[in-house]
Amino acid sequence: MTELRLVPSALVVWGCTWLCLWQRTIWWPLIACAVVAVGLAIWQPAQGFLAGCMGACATAITTMHITRVDMWQWGTTVALEVVTPVKQTASGWIFRAHMHGFPAEVPVLSKTQPSVEPGDHVMVTGTVSHSGSIGLSDALLRAEGPITVVSPPTGWSAISTHITQHFQQLVAAHTDGHATGLIPAMVLGDTSLQSVQNVELYATTGLAHLSAVSGGNVAIVTSWTAALAAVVGLGPRQRVIASMLALVCFVAVVGTEPSVLRAAVMGMVGLVAVLTYTRTPTIHALSIAIIGLLLWDCSLATHFGFALSVAATAGIITLYPAIYRSLAIVDVTPNIVVRALAIAIAADISTMPIVMLMSGKISAVSVLANLLAAPVVPIITLIGLLAVLSSWLPVVPSFLINIIEPCADWIGLVATMLGGHTWTSIDQPFPESRGLSTLWAILGAMWLLTGFVVKPKLTLATISCAMVATIWWQYTPTVPTTELNVVTVAEEEEIAGKTAEVFVVTQRSRRTRETMTTDGTPVYYATVPDRISTDRIWHDRHHGSATSTSAPRSWRR
Repeated sequence: MTELRLVPSALVVWGCTWLCLWQRTIWWPLIACAVVAVGLAIWQPAQGFLAGCMGACATAITTMHITRVDMWQWGTTVALEVVTPVKQTASGWIFRAHMHGFPAEVPVLSKTQPSVEPGDHVMVTGTVSHSGSIGLSDALLRAEGPITVVSPPTGWSAISTHITQHFQQLVAAHTDGHATGLIPAMVLGDTSLQSVQNVELYATTGLAHLSAVSGGNVAIVTSWTAALAAVVGLGPRQRVIASMLALVCFVAVVGTEPSVLRAAVMGMVGLVAVLTYTRTPTIHALSIAIIGLLLWDCSLATHFGFALSVAATAGIITLYPAIYRSLAIVDVTPNIVVRALAIAIAADISTMPIVMLMSGKISAVSVLANLLAAPVVPIITLIGLLAVLSSWLPVVPSFLINIIEPCADWIGLVATMLGGHTWTSIDQPFPESRGLSTLWAILGAMWLLTGFVVKPKLTLATISCAMVATIWWQYTPTVPTTELNVVTVAEEEEIAGKTAEVFVVTQRSRRTRETMTTDGTPVYYATVPDRISTDRIWHDRHHGSATSTSAPRSWRR
């Protein structure tokens, strides 16, 4: 059990940091840390001492950051350094920025699209509002006017931004469709070319993680670098050094966002284990990564992305072996398919409760979607990185991009075929309580795990039959939106008395998902999909266009 010796300390560090960010005081985390440390000391004195020291250290560091945030004096005009690319939301455009002396990133919301890039130094005039969410900082800066660029990126930030922009232009010039947004996202984590509809589509089908730099990217970069070093005759130690240098260069180009740092830290831990010729257990490496990242950036304790990353990694470490052994009894299935299926199931089961807590729904097709996409992911990553390295050469980068374009289109096809249907996702069973829905997801995950371990054939058959039956029961054809009578209004109140098959509301609304009027006419906000299921316009097609008599009401898909 030596591989579990740091698990209590990692959990204590995470718990104390989260409690400190929630209560905004040092006392409750210290009390909780002391209680846990005493309990562990009764079992194993060394564990209690280590966990107590780690928890106290995390609490002290988090408290110092909280004090600086809570005492910060905001002005009407602030100087910021842009950290992330600009993304479009339902209420405008948003990007995250760093302010000198402020320990947390500041989200900046603008009603107009700002012309800024990561690394730009900007001046923003606006007001600060507080969301009340749990975290190091809940401040949101709302820009009131144009955002002024004071100076462009400098140093390595300028080089990284230039590489990203140049690769983005190459991809946009030589691809179209889903490949245009997927290739930069899967290679460099740049999602700026993805449309809002595609982002939602990837999230619904469980493929959103492909658009972020993760441990999979790190594994591909380091393993192939080590393989190349072995081909040229380098020894084990030189291979590790080469892999570490490749990882450092990869992170420098991609950036230092939380997801990148999580993946990089795990990669570094694995490389150190190889360098010292030890077989450091993976769960031990995960514990080290959790402790190190939370001590370095306490705000990660409340990030859903961090929780999903840890849960998926822990699920693959702990659940994958048992699921693989159970599925391996199916002799007709190739071993590589069984392994990929076991990994997808383990990651999906371990993240189900967190996804339900975060979004209020879970994907019913994520395992199938990831299984279908898995063969082309390494191809896109490796050849895409080669295209980045050769992006200043003639012909070569465009040739490489054309090679991986069909692979990216395949992922887009998988998302399109599996997404956009009523059976794609499972909504929360208790809309009035996200907590009860999360408990329901935990229970469902436990039943799925039990089924795959005890009766894998029966479980797979049951799930397959349920999906086929659901598709047959709920599937309806779709029609192009261009063939429908679409009426655009500024506000919801203008719908009353108008005749249409589809309404589109352009002004900002508290609603983000589509609704319908009391007579069944679909209502979309800001954008409308290219195709709409015929069941949503059944009333209009068979009884004439409806004349709405009231504002939209809530509607669950």
